[in-house]
Amino acid sequence: MQAVAELFKESETVEAFEKSLNDAEVGINNLDLNDDGEIDVISIAEMVSGDTHLLILRVPMAENEFQDVATIAVEKTVNNQYDLEIQGSEDFYGVNYYVVPSTINLSGWRIFGWLYRPAYRPYASVFGYRVYPRWWRPRRVVAVNIY
Repeated sequence: MQAVAELFKESETVEAFEKSLNDAEVGINNLDLNDDGEIDVISIAEMVSGDTHLLILRVPMAENEFQDVATIAVEKTVNNQYDLEIQGSEDFYGVNYYVVPSTINLSGWRIFGWLYRPAYRPYASVFGYRVYPRWWRPRRVVAVNIY
């Protein structure tokens, strides 16, 4: 989850974050939740309410069925400050596994400028069950001792 937090910090958009999260060169995603021997793609669903953005990292398991892996909650407070909380799913990380719960300044987190720009529309992933963008290539899971 620390690597996910750092990747989120360095991303300019939610789409770029999702792509990096699934990029073989970056090497963060090594999930095989359906046990087919290949890494599953992690898609992002976003919900927005006022100044709060909730990004859900999830794996499509079947048509209209997803397994949530983690959530990223961002809330804009005052003076360009943001509350950020990244929580791993209990199924994978146990109860109350949080990363980076703090108030942070906009500088250094490029993605906040994207999330809070005027006329922002919530992100809709192109990933779905057996639906992938052109750049995605299935790959084998890396053994834990190597990963």
